[in-house]
Amino acid sequence: ATPYGRPLYEELGFKVIGRAEMLRGQFTPGGPSPALSTRPATADDLSAILGLDEEVLGTDRTHLITRLPAFADQFRVAEESGRIIGYAAAWPNMDTHVVGPLIARDTETAQALLTSLAAGTDRPLRTDIDVRHDELRAWAKERGLESVAHNSVMTYGIPELPGDWSRRFAPLTVAALCAPASPGRPDMAGTMTSEPFFARMAASSTACLASMASMARFWAMTSRSFAAMVA
Repeated sequence: ATPYGRPLYEELGFKVIGRAEMLRGQFTPGGPSPALSTRPATADDLSAILGLDEEVLGTDRTHLITRLPAFADQFRVAEESGRIIGYAAAWPNMDTHVVGPLIARDTETAQALLTSLAAGTDRPLRTDIDVRHDELRAWAKERGLESVAHNSVMTYGIPELPGDWSRRFAPLTVAALCAPASPGRPDMAGTMTSEPFFARMAASSTACLASMASMARFWAMTSRSFAAMVA
């Protein structure tokens, strides 16, 4: 949850268990090229992606992952010796491409996926990296991404997230409803406040509505299958 959303979630019984740093900026490649190769995901990769995702997240997210190809502009996998060791997506939100989810065997794999997604867009990138991944955060900042905010990782009814955090670099998205953009900070539109949702909608900016439209489009993809992906 964003700083705006955290109070509301705490009222509902959610507990903070960690933090993620929101980074945003124009990615500029630098240093040695990643040794690992990545490629666009295909329908044949679905089973391996779902298996990896459940292993890392500790729960079955088939209902989310199978919607990604229709929602995201890019969906890529990292592969080694014929085995998928990571995957990531980039989806449009206002003037940025949000990188998430980002699941990878290690930092090198995450770097390869981020680099390949950046190469496929002219937009600035935005991503929310678990603060425990110091190496990836420093690497991204060296390549043009800047810290925007720190968001809370929260759970309800369980003390910790299941799965393997060391391979969980960035989530699909942060919790977001609607708030007007702060002056000079259009990137913060689309965050949640504790005020009544529909009352806030009346004062929302165009950018905020565009953000909501992106998320609504994601949840509307119930009939899209992984096979609809363009290879």
